[in-house]
Amino acid sequence: MHMNKRRLLLLFLLPMLMAAPRAHAQQELQLSQYMFNGLTLNPALAGSREAFNAQLMYRMQWAGMGDGAPASYTGSVDGTVTQRNSMGWGLSVVGEQMGLMKTMGAYASYSFRIRLNSAGDRLSLGLSAGAMQESFGGVDFFEEDAQGNLIYNPDPTLEKESRMRPDFRVGAYYSMGRMLYAGVSASNLGSFLSLDSLQNPYIYVNLGGNFYLGEKWKLSPSTLLTVPLDDRMLLDFNLAATFADRFWLGAGLRTTLPVGKSKYPDTEMLSSVALMAEVWVTHALRIGYCYDYGIGRFTGAQSGSHEISLGITLARKIKKSTSPREGE
Repeated sequence: MHMNKRRLLLLFLLPMLMAAPRAHAQQELQLSQYMFNGLTLNPALAGSREAFNAQLMYRMQWAGMGDGAPASYTGSVDGTVTQRNSMGWGLSVVGEQMGLMKTMGAYASYSFRIRLNSAGDRLSLGLSAGAMQESFGGVDFFEEDAQGNLIYNPDPTLEKESRMRPDFRVGAYYSMGRMLYAGVSASNLGSFLSLDSLQNPYIYVNLGGNFYLGEKWKLSPSTLLTVPLDDRMLLDFNLAATFADRFWLGAGLRTTLPVGKSKYPDTEMLSSVALMAEVWVTHALRIGYCYDYGIGRFTGAQSGSHEISLGITLARKIKKSTSPREGE
């Protein structure tokens, strides 16, 4: 790798290293089907499919717990900028509501892809910039008097507070052809600009691969390490099998690593197991569903989490050429 490429890589990785001293509050968005919505976690994946790609995902967590249970959603579109696919673009929105806290963010992403050799190995560097809106409270309380009438009794400590701040994400992603891949990213870097931010910077490390078993079967293991700066780390491990590029079945395990002390011991989910299924209705349209069940303190109080995803991928038509490098 040339010296200018090394400097570019250092420029993208520095914010991840600088994230260590800070600590904030809210838990980061968790998705079991993260492998289908990578742009939400790593901006370096913008344009990685080398086609126009759109993703929608909705997660209802801890069903059965009633009002205040977490609910989250993500949406993204991305594609490539140039015919050689060396640059990618992306637009994404994320949102979550948990009890009295609500966050919503919108981002524009850019990635630059460096081809490392003739075998197809690539290094991608990505940056996302946008805005995050955070709000807390906004609940009205009513009390019943002796005659059964409802009387409005506001609690000043729960009045709605809302603020907006800029936010940034950076990431790097390495792919060894279509076999192996590794990524690292940092999110919520804009919280460094706000001392009272509800969000906590996170670092993600993602590893995985695709192994072909015959002509129709493909086995895909993957791991995601989530590193908060003021709480215990989370490790996701998933194993999926794809048949004929049309049907995808997977199982996953999420566990809290015994490193450090949990900041929220009363709400800690020790681990969860997940079952996932994806169907490509057409070559362009994918529909998926995931059910995961938490094993921990809330086992008897909730009936699991539900996650629905929808994906559309429209392959770009490549002009035929006698040059083997055109259309890369």
